[in-house]
Amino acid sequence: MYALVDCNNFYASCEAVFLPRLWGRPVVVLSNNDGCIIARSKEAKALGIPMGAPLFEYERFLKLHQVEIFSSNFALYADMSRRVMESIESLGYQLEPYSIDETFICDQEIDGLAIKQRVEKWTGIPVSVGIGKSKTQAKAANRIAKKGAGTHTLTSDNLKSFPVEDIWGVGKKHALKLKSYGIYTAADLTSKNDSWIKKHLTIVGLRMVMELRGVACIQDTPAPKKGIVASRSFARGVSDKEVLAEAIMTFVARAARKLRKDKSKARFLQVFTSRSSACSTLPLATDHNPLLMAHARRLLHRIYREGEIYKKAGVLLSDITADTQLDLLEAPPTESPLMPLLDQTNRKYGKEMLFYAGQGTSHRWQQPPGRRSPRYTTSWGDIPCI
Repeated sequence: MYALVDCNNFYASCEAVFLPRLWGRPVVVLSNNDGCIIARSKEAKALGIPMGAPLFEYERFLKLHQVEIFSSNFALYADMSRRVMESIESLGYQLEPYSIDETFICDQEIDGLAIKQRVEKWTGIPVSVGIGKSKTQAKAANRIAKKGAGTHTLTSDNLKSFPVEDIWGVGKKHALKLKSYGIYTAADLTSKNDSWIKKHLTIVGLRMVMELRGVACIQDTPAPKKGIVASRSFARGVSDKEVLAEAIMTFVARAARKLRKDKSKARFLQVFTSRSSACSTLPLATDHNPLLMAHARRLLHRIYREGEIYKKAGVLLSDITADTQLDLLEAPPTESPLMPLLDQTNRKYGKEMLFYAGQGTSHRWQQPPGRRSPRYTTSWGDIPCI
């Protein structure tokens, strides 16, 4: 059996754990630069506030409905996620995290109610648990659980009323295509024969339908990403080259960290701004910060123009591979313990606790979060006083 444990309205729930006045109130959380709404509480969703809405367009509406607004506090959210996962692991389950607020479980017997009660008692974060014979079934069961008692085990009867557009892996375009064939529910889809599914939905669609039928066939390990982007729109225009370089070096470090998390390396690097871009093929596929930063600085030097105002910048890593590719004309690379040590330290003590000097310390390119809550669980200075 498979289960999907999903934290309900996770970012908003994290804020409410430490501020009981938020219970039952509409809450929204903003993106890194306080530009867009990226998370909403149940009450905020009921007001019709859309995901990704620009703050400036909804500021009057939020004030009118007394919506609580928070800047994103990823240090808090990451630590609360860790606590949620450890609470589930304490029940003896092995986890396969899917995102910061979701994890799959595979076990012969899964007690959804015990998981829900343990997480909510130990962390204060409400969760929904969906159980099925495959990950796709667990995902569908979780959607039903969110609208009901918080836990649910999928049955064949559920598929008869489960909308096709809500199936994991079916987008809006595919949903319209399926409805044009008279397929409106998950049961309608699973009743089609395999040759029809393969013809109209390819082998990927057949795998999805097999999962809906209860045949687990999604691999545990996802394929390496084809590309990794780290970028940011600046709160105010940047013209100073060194400030722009600090931003680029920070983006390189973040993208490289994602590479190492996937146990991958990249051979292609692109640096871009709101005005231009430059790219380079690296001599060897790498995940090493100093090497990537050195190439990024050279690329920035090529595209920077004195006196121009830059509104955005970022980096792209691509040509990603899980294998180390050797160049016969280059000395063979040596594995450095520095990068794993850097990642391990930052995971334990906070993101970017250790960083390269090229990333700077002032972060003048960042807008200070005006509405960020304290980092209650990761900063000594932010521990609540009773």
